[in-house]
Amino acid sequence: MNKKKPGRLIETHKKFLPHLNEIWTVLNADFMQVDNEHILVLIDEYSKFVVTSVCKKQNGPTLKLILMKCFTRLGCPKILQSDNGPAFIAQPVTVYLSSVNVEQQFSSSHHHTSNAVVEKFNHTLRASIRIHIGESLAADKRDQFYKPDLKRHGHKFKEGDLVLRKIMHRKDAATSAKNQPQWEDPFTVVKRLYGDTYKIERLENHRRTRLSVEKIHADRLKKYAS
Repeated sequence: MNKKKPGRLIETHKKFLPHLNEIWTVLNADFMQVDNEHILVLIDEYSKFVVTSVCKKQNGPTLKLILMKCFTRLGCPKILQSDNGPAFIAQPVTVYLSSVNVEQQFSSSHHHTSNAVVEKFNHTLRASIRIHIGESLAADKRDQFYKPDLKRHGHKFKEGDLVLRKIMHRKDAATSAKNQPQWEDPFTVVKRLYGDTYKIERLENHRRTRLSVEKIHADRLKKYAS
């Protein structure tokens, strides 16, 4: 009678899930990345309660710190399920989990369905973030056009300020525009009329006339630096 030869692979670890009849027994954990930030997602297998934490790095020390804060506040589970990514198998994490009697169980690499609960939530969370970012960008664009308090305002001037007036039309057609002066001086601010509209007067005129005084928007003025 031939004896059955032992296989070459030796079973070293059995995965098992306890009967879930209470919360915070088995947690599913995974990292997801949005732009330059990482989000650790923890989901309770029984209640589907979710804890998320945003972090700049995805490594062992960072993960250990997040788990310590979470377990200190909510208590330690019996099992932590995750993939075998570098952060989850890092020594600081494995040593810490062992010290608080939390068993680690790893899903198969590149096999997302083995940790389907957290993968499904990650998909939902990522879609929600994209929608939120899209709505924020759209709202910002709307605000630029429809919110009066966000419209660009010109410079503020006081009565008596010396100002320069922007030249809008070329005076010398024989000279290129870039070689002609862009500002004309001197003017003084007589008073602010309304909004960003001012009344200005040529400083060199000793007698005020209708031609020497004009209304102008602040966008065409700048302070005179003597």
